Amino acid sequence: MNAQTIETMDDMKYIHIIAKNNVGILNRVSSLMRRRNYNMEEVSVSFDSDGKANILIAIVSGTTDIKQIISQLEKIHDVIEARDANDQMKDIFFAFYIYGLEKELELGDFKPVSTVMRTEGMINIFMIQSDRLKEFKGMVDDAGYYYKERVMNLI
Repeated sequence: MNAQTIETMDDMKYIHIIAKNNVGILNRVSSLMRRRNYNMEEVSVSFDSDGKANILIAIVSGTTDIKQIISQLEKIHDVIEARDANDQMKDIFFAFYIYGLEKELELGDFKPVSTVMRTEGMINIFMIQSDRLKEFKGMVDDAGYYYKERVMNLI
């Protein structure tokens, strides 16, 4: 099972970084986080047609000051803006990869967005909005399915 618990997910805080899509920007962000001893629990990067990188970082809120992190991130060359993304939770999606199935899986009204056949069985991929995350994780955990989860960028 996934080691991250629902209680830990409640403690997650998200920072959205908009930066120029230049070589090394993710390295500069991760180097700053390492130097300041901040742990990035999840990182998602996407790119837009304007040549900007959208980086979403998840951190455990109890161990760090979000405002301090944002202040430090905004000092990085090529960072256009860094902001607290917790007020945008409705726009943050989580991808769940449920492994080892023999058929397409439906959990209540949750349906996979994609199903992939592999030699070790089928993988069902679900995209879940953050406001329904606890409900979905509860169903998956109760059913005992093996899964991997990752945060997706702002959509």
